[in-house]
Amino acid sequence: MIDEVIQQNSLCTLRVINDELRNLLSWCGTSLEVSDKIIKATESANITITEDKLNSSIAKVNKFLSINSSSRDYTNVTPLLAQVSLATNTYKPDSYKLPFGKLNANAIHPLDKNHVIDKKQLGDEINIALNKIPSSHYGNLRLMVDHLDSLFTLIGHGVALVGHEHLSLCDLIKSKVALATALYAGDGENIVVIQGDFYGIQDYIFTEGRKANKGAAKLLRGRSFMVSLYTELVALKVLEACGMPATAQVMNAAGKFMIIGPKTNAIVKAIQEVKHTVNDWFWNNTYGVNGFGIAIKESNLDELESGERFTKFVKSLFAELEGEKAHKFADKLTSPVHNVDYSNGVCKYNNYLPAKIAEQDGNDDSGISILSHQQIKVGEYLVKYKRIIVASTTSQISPDTDTKFAVEDFLGYQVAFTKEKEITGFFGQDVRSEQILRFWDYSIAKEDGNLWNGFARRYINGYVAKVTSETITEQANSNKYSAIDTEDKVYQIETIKPWNYLACEDRMPDSSNQQTFIGQRALAVLKGDVDNLGAIFQQGISDNNFAKMLGLSRQINNFFAVYLPYLCKTKYPNVYTVFAGGDDFFLVGSWKTIMELASSMAEEFEKYVAHNPDLHFSSGIVLFNDGTPIKTLASNAEENLEHAKNSGKNAVNIFSVSCPWDEYESLLHKSYQIQDIKLNLGHGYVYGMLDLCNMAASEKPEDSIWHSYFIYRTHRLYGGSKDQSEDKLVEKLAILIGDNIKGFKDKFKITLMHYLYQQRT
Repeated sequence: MIDEVIQQNSLCTLRVINDELRNLLSWCGTSLEVSDKIIKATESANITITEDKLNSSIAKVNKFLSINSSSRDYTNVTPLLAQVSLATNTYKPDSYKLPFGKLNANAIHPLDKNHVIDKKQLGDEINIALNKIPSSHYGNLRLMVDHLDSLFTLIGHGVALVGHEHLSLCDLIKSKVALATALYAGDGENIVVIQGDFYGIQDYIFTEGRKANKGAAKLLRGRSFMVSLYTELVALKVLEACGMPATAQVMNAAGKFMIIGPKTNAIVKAIQEVKHTVNDWFWNNTYGVNGFGIAIKESNLDELESGERFTKFVKSLFAELEGEKAHKFADKLTSPVHNVDYSNGVCKYNNYLPAKIAEQDGNDDSGISILSHQQIKVGEYLVKYKRIIVASTTSQISPDTDTKFAVEDFLGYQVAFTKEKEITGFFGQDVRSEQILRFWDYSIAKEDGNLWNGFARRYINGYVAKVTSETITEQANSNKYSAIDTEDKVYQIETIKPWNYLACEDRMPDSSNQQTFIGQRALAVLKGDVDNLGAIFQQGISDNNFAKMLGLSRQINNFFAVYLPYLCKTKYPNVYTVFAGGDDFFLVGSWKTIMELASSMAEEFEKYVAHNPDLHFSSGIVLFNDGTPIKTLASNAEENLEHAKNSGKNAVNIFSVSCPWDEYESLLHKSYQIQDIKLNLGHGYVYGMLDLCNMAASEKPEDSIWHSYFIYRTHRLYGGSKDQSEDKLVEKLAILIGDNIKGFKDKFKITLMHYLYQQRT
C-alpha cells in the first residue's frame, strides 16, 4: 500500500517539476523534447491522481509564494547571502548577481550585476543534462523524482523568477513542490514539518581506541561519511513512512534534515514508530553515545507567512528540536546499564564497543567491532567509487567486481558503492524495480567545475588526498619521506594518503641538493564555522519566508560542501576532509598547506557572500605530529576556535594568538618577505624574536624594553659585516622584523613560525 502512495505522490511531484522545466525551456526558446520524455515516463506508470485536488493544492501554494501562474519571465539572481544583515551598514547588496546558468563549482561566486544572460546556453544545458539521465531510470519514479530534484537545484541556482529576484528559482520551486505535494497527500490545508538531528557527531567521529591513529585516514573519513549516510537513511525512513518522495526532504546538511509531510493521524503515528525504531538502533549499537532526534511540528500555510509569523515559526522549530534533544532516550533510561559481551576484548579503534573476534597477530580484521569495521570499509570505498545505491533489504542482491556493500542492514536498507558506468540492472536486480530506492552521485566536481553526471547528487564526500605516482617516485629518489618506517611505506597509487605522508608534504628540496628535502614534518587541523548562524537564520533576512530559509541553508552549505572540495582538489591537494558541510568544517593536512588554505578560504568566502560584512566565519588551527591522539587534536582545535570567536569573530587562532583574517593574510605574506632577504636566520635568533613578540604584547612595564633587546640581538648576530651589501640586507631585516613586532606584537609569531617551520631540517 505504501508503495502505491509513494508512486502517486511521486507522480504529482514530477508533474509540478516538469511544468516548471517546460516554462523555463520555453522562455529559453528551446525545444521541449526531453521534457516530453518525462511525461511519457509518468504516463507509463499507470497511476491515477486526483487532478482537481492537485490543481487546487498548486494554486494555494502559488498564491502563498506569490507565483503568477499565468505568465513567467526570468532573470538572474541577486544573491540571498548579500541580503543578510545583522547591523546597520552602508553595504549595497544589489551590486551583485549570481552567474546565470547551471551551478558550477568553478564559477560559484557572484558577479557584477551587469553580466550577460545567455538564455539559449541555459536551455541547451538543461536539455543536455536531462539527456544524461539513464533511460532505464525513467521507469523508477522514486529515482526520477530524486534525479530531477537535484537537476533543478543545479539549473535553477542562478535563475530567478521576475518578482523574486532575491531568491534562486530552485529554492522557490523546491518550496512549491514540497508544499503542494504535502497538501495533496493530506487534507489540503495542514502539513507537518519533521526535523532530524544526529546527536553526538563529535563523539562519533573522534572516539578513541588504542590503535585509532594507525588507521586514522580511513577511519575518520568513514565515520564522517557514516554521519551523513545515517542522516540520509533516517530521512528516507521518514519519507517512506509518510509516503512522500525525495522532494519532501527540503534540507539536509551537517547531520540535520527537514521534511515537509501531509498532516494525517496515520502519518503522525507512523513517524512516532520510526522514532522508536531509530532510537532502538542507536541505543543497541552505540549504547546511547549517539542518537537521532526526530521532532514533529504541525503547521499550515498561514503559519509560514513571510515576516514576523515566519520568524516566530522558525524559533518554534528550534525549540521543538531542542526539546527532543533534552529528552533523548528517555524511554530507555529505566535500565541504563547495557549488557554487552566483551569476551573478545574491546575494539582497538573504539573504546566503547566490543570486538567481534579476539585480536590475532597478522589479522587486521581482528579486535575490531562491527561498526569500526564498517567505517574503515566505507573509508576505503569512498576513494574508489563515485556512486551509491540504496535498496530495500528484501531485494535479492549480491555484490560484483564493480559494486561493494557498505551497509547490509540499517533500518531495513542496504547500501552499496558502485563505479561510474551505465547500468540498467544491479546483480540481476532491474533498476526499474521499486526495490532500488535511491541512486546517488557523490563525486567531487570535475576539473571544469561540472557537477552533473545524470544522477541525483549528495554532497557528502569531501576531498581527500591520494597517493600519486609522484609520491612513489619521490619516495624512491629522495629523503622526503625518510622518517616513515619501512613497514608503513605505501606503494599503491589512488589510495588515501596516510597522515604520516601528509606530514611530509610541505618539505621542499634544498636549493643546494634537489634530492634532499628540508622543512618541518608536521600536520595541522583547521576547524571552523560560520559566525552568528542562529541570529542569521532568525533575524538576518528581512521579510523572511520558507523559500528564503531553504535558500539560505543551501547556499551556506554549497560553499563548504561544493566549492571547498573543488578548491582543495585544484589548489590544495594535500588536504584530508574529516567533515565539511552545513556551516562548519574540519580539515587535516600538511601544516603549511592548511595555514595557507585557511587564508584562501576566508578570502573566497568573502567573495562568495558578495563582500557582505555581516557574513563570515572563524577558525582554529592546531599543528601536531601524526602520533597525536585523535580526540586531543579535535579538542585543541575546538579550543582555538573558541578563542577566535571570543576575540571578536571573523578571525583565526593559531600559536596561541587570534587575529582578523585580513591581518592573518598579511602575516603569512611577510614570512616570504623574510625569505626574500636571503639571510640565513638561525633558529636561536628566531626563537628569541618569538619571546620579544610576547614581551611586546605584555602590559608589564619591565617588558617595554623588548625593542632594546631586539636591536642588541640583531646587531650582535648579523651586524658589523664588512660586506656593504650584506649590511643593507641586515638593515632591511631589522626594519621588517622590528616594525612588525611593534605593529602586530604577539600576532607576528604567526609570521615567524611560518618562516621557521620551512627552514627546519
